[in-house]
Amino acid sequence: MRLTFNFITIIIVSAVTLSVASCYKGWPCEEPYYVDQSSIQVIFKDAATSGYLYPELNAVYSRDSLKVFDLQGRPLKLLFSQNVDTGNRKRFWEVDINNIYDPSADAASFDSELCKSFIVQYNSRETDTIKTCFKARKTRCGSEFEVLKVYHRDSLLVSEYNDIGALITIIKN
Repeated sequence: MRLTFNFITIIIVSAVTLSVASCYKGWPCEEPYYVDQSSIQVIFKDAATSGYLYPELNAVYSRDSLKVFDLQGRPLKLLFSQNVDTGNRKRFWEVDINNIYDPSADAASFDSELCKSFIVQYNSRETDTIKTCFKARKTRCGSEFEVLKVYHRDSLLVSEYNDIGALITIIKN
């Protein structure tokens, strides 16, 4: 019995020591974040029907026609992933808009908040905009957004802190 108690005590003390020690400089980071890997995860919905613009079947728009550009006309990388609506068990596509932080142009965000707009192109005739405002900071293991705000049509959708991304729902009229 005493041997078991001593063994458990040693395991607990070791775990606590390693946990505390990992917070100190020089210890490896578990999973470092970097703002140049940032993204906005978007769920697109239709205001008229309350349905998804990109359901698994019978999408309002083709996924192939969806594009996102910065104001200089450079395309952002889009990644699609399926999700399931828990309410009705229907599957739909979410879109990750990647690299909202551009290392060649956004370094000033480490000193002050920077705002950028992006053009969402549903097809050749219909567009929308998303605006982001962020302030980046260096961390012990990488970098992150001290604050990341995402706007759609001048309405604040989300404010995220100490992260590299955000999840939003855009309701298209």
